[in-house]
Amino acid sequence: MNDVQDRINQHALTVAMALLMHTRAPSMDEIREAVAKACESVPRNADTKPDSEWVICRVLANCNVTVGVESVLVDSTLHIPWLPTKKASIKWRFWDRYATWLRTKKDGWPEPLVAKLDSVTDKILSLLQDPTRAGAWDTRGMVMGSVQSGKTANYAGLVCKAADAGYKLIIILGGMQKSLRSQTQIRLDEGFFGFNTTRATAYGQGTKRTGVGLVKTPEELRCDALTGSADNGDFSKAAATSINVKPGGGTPVYLVVKKNKSILQNLIVWLSQQAEDDGNGGASLIRDLPFLLIDDEADNGSINTKAIPVDSDGVPLPEYDVTAINGKIRELLGLFEKSAYVGYTATPFANIFIDPEESSEKHGANLFPRNFIISLPVPSNYIGPAKVFGFDGSSDAGIPAEPGLGIVLEVDDASSWLPTPHKNGTRPTGPLPESLNTAILDFILACATRRARGQTRVHNSMLVHVTRYTSTQNSVAEQIGEHLTLLQNRIKYGDGERTPSIIDELRNRWETEFQRKFASIKSVTDDPMITALNWGKIEAEIKDSAALIQVRVINGSAGDALDYHNHPDGLSVIAIGGDKLSRGLTLDGLSVSYFLRTSKMYDTLMQMGRWFGYRPGYVDVCRLFLPGDLREWYRHIALASEELRLELDHMADIHATPMDYGLRVRMHPSGMLITGLNKMRNGTPMRVSFNGTLNETIIFDLTPPRLALNLEASKGLLASLAANGPFSLSTQGSARIWRNQSPDLVVGFLEQYKTHVDAKRVDSAMLAKFIRRRVSQGELTSWTIGIVSNEDKKKEVVLPGFPQGVGLYERKPLEIKLYEGLEPPVLPLTKYTIKRLVSPKHEAADLSKEQYDAAYSASKEAAAKKDKEVPDYALGPDIRNQRGKNNGLLLLYPLDPKYVAGEGKPIFLPIAEEVVFGFAISFPSETANVGDGVDYMVNHVYAATQDFDLE
Repeated sequence: MNDVQDRINQHALTVAMALLMHTRAPSMDEIREAVAKACESVPRNADTKPDSEWVICRVLANCNVTVGVESVLVDSTLHIPWLPTKKASIKWRFWDRYATWLRTKKDGWPEPLVAKLDSVTDKILSLLQDPTRAGAWDTRGMVMGSVQSGKTANYAGLVCKAADAGYKLIIILGGMQKSLRSQTQIRLDEGFFGFNTTRATAYGQGTKRTGVGLVKTPEELRCDALTGSADNGDFSKAAATSINVKPGGGTPVYLVVKKNKSILQNLIVWLSQQAEDDGNGGASLIRDLPFLLIDDEADNGSINTKAIPVDSDGVPLPEYDVTAINGKIRELLGLFEKSAYVGYTATPFANIFIDPEESSEKHGANLFPRNFIISLPVPSNYIGPAKVFGFDGSSDAGIPAEPGLGIVLEVDDASSWLPTPHKNGTRPTGPLPESLNTAILDFILACATRRARGQTRVHNSMLVHVTRYTSTQNSVAEQIGEHLTLLQNRIKYGDGERTPSIIDELRNRWETEFQRKFASIKSVTDDPMITALNWGKIEAEIKDSAALIQVRVINGSAGDALDYHNHPDGLSVIAIGGDKLSRGLTLDGLSVSYFLRTSKMYDTLMQMGRWFGYRPGYVDVCRLFLPGDLREWYRHIALASEELRLELDHMADIHATPMDYGLRVRMHPSGMLITGLNKMRNGTPMRVSFNGTLNETIIFDLTPPRLALNLEASKGLLASLAANGPFSLSTQGSARIWRNQSPDLVVGFLEQYKTHVDAKRVDSAMLAKFIRRRVSQGELTSWTIGIVSNEDKKKEVVLPGFPQGVGLYERKPLEIKLYEGLEPPVLPLTKYTIKRLVSPKHEAADLSKEQYDAAYSASKEAAAKKDKEVPDYALGPDIRNQRGKNNGLLLLYPLDPKYVAGEGKPIFLPIAEEVVFGFAISFPSETANVGDGVDYMVNHVYAATQDFDLE
């Protein structure tokens, strides 16, 4: 495809997407109609017209994208809701311009992504304070994304909306390296400012429009930048003074600064000039200037990694030292009467171990996101760790196996060329390893494939990350450059009598690797832009594709890494680097990666993964070369990351606050570190399995087929128990129980009962597998099974074995606010979530009086040791300690689906069934197989809930 054809096709695509902007899930007929109109509207000469099938293919790719729902933990104690009532009156000038640019730029966003960005940035903004709110306020939050998933675009959208809403000063902490800060500034110049700040940061100084600045608006949108995108464009007092911009005026002011102690100190000194006291002897503050601080890569550099000193009684001292950057960020926030802090990270492993209670007289509260935590969903077209590497899944965590795309290839021949580890100054020995030669051939094929699919004016990148030392990087670049030149000459001039020829080598590689895997990758990604190609079409693009490739070393100035902007028609580059490619920096059009660097930390390895992200139309030709042990490490981290997000989803489902953020991170059995040891100072290692746990259904699927199935499973279990003989009353609570029952009854019930898909912690199928495994090892062979009856009996139901009826329980749904003020009946719920199912004494239903007394004594003793209030009953962990390894407990809970206690009046849920069954399983703590379970590092909240039950 030539450049003229490409431009015309892109124009038609932009018009077609604009026509479909407000059409959700357009049909094929609607797409074809829009494309036809778009093609007719495009000016064309006699020789060129839009390729309608090409346009249709890309419209399909855009419209096929789906996005999930974000998970949100919120503490609204001190928050005053404001956005819903003010949204209509705010002029969304910066946001509307940004959204228009996202839709219409060359690689424009699909409408579902723009709509999701709009809604999620509304959510984040609404959790900040109203910038016009009087008095002092301080908000702390965190947004969790995924590596290379679009976090920068998200906070660029937040910046636009914050400026529209009235935030006057916005500072973005853009990483710890000049290159990353510069890249972030360029992104904000494109998405918010609208002018290129490489040479000047103020209007009228020869600044060139870029990004949103090219979008026509009814009025000129003004904002002031105090930093620029050049290497030396970071904040300086001299530059700020010369520009003569004072935050708090009529236009918003923004800065992108590096996380550097000196730079932050200079910024604090400059801003302090605006501080004033309140006239009553209060602290000197910058008043009436709403301030938003966005901390990109909030897990890197921002964490206080110093130990907090304590007195002889173990109480933290009121004054202590913190790490430099953490202290300066807290000092910066402390300057303002009205401030909001939002940390963004894709690897929150370090953040979950921040002590939420830490505070000092000098620096104030730590950066724990006490007000809100949001986990961003990833679009369906995102290629993340699970898709790249896959993982084996976890029965204990209820996570199914993920096969991966099959694009990871093992490197086992590089140690003699460049040993790992090696010292500074090491030079490669001998020729390139065959695996690296193959990777370069794959890159040529990837570039040719993209051209054959019409992707001509695009960037193509290959990453070579084999060393952190710049001298070694230069040597590697020299050798790769010589090898690339040889390949380019062979392709251009031919090989003469040499066999196999370079074209034969490429054809063999294409057929044995790319063609062979095409169908399986296509089926997983479902990307309409990935089209099957024969070798003839690939071969026709080989010469031009290879000739365009150049080698770059990314260890110098930021301009090396950001040179894409100087190549609007596309840059094809083999990028060789180390630390500058390890965190945050984006390589556009990355298709092939060759990676030998090792690290023992989850977050470092994940951040090195520049290969995650979006690969529209070419994921099938992406390849990742790395050592086999590193591949297995990534598979483990992918599983740990997936589990962490599911834990957060669970916390959001039960409407927990950030202070309830009791999370755990799966540890690696061979000694990998989750994050730096100093960042895990507040973490607690713990072995977690179903042993010694209480598992209760708190999320219910209310769809009629699932309700009917679970009712049948519960009634069937009761009928089997009744056939085995009469029940007995428990010594504690109101349970009717059958002792010494077969585990087959429990397993059979769990295999028939289907828990909600979101109930990861109490997945019935996983519980059944665990019990089967335990039984095969001679444990959990004797069960107590029962049903708990509500003695109040406001409502009862007749069940097998209970002709006199069983009292139903009422459990308030956490979704209650959705229905307040509505007259019944309301729309049917499909998911019903409660806080707790089990009442405290019920878990002791199978204990004798002596066992219960022993458990209660242990609970009181534990409370006294920890200086906590003495409970009125035995707590769960102590109850479980009284059971032998053979004894499990299963309790059924009959719930009333018709009535829920509302605010002063009942809310009736239109569910056909007369009873909804939940269940709880209590496993004994004692186990012969101590090797069972998974080792985790847990934060303070999780550890506290394990050794002192929340009941």
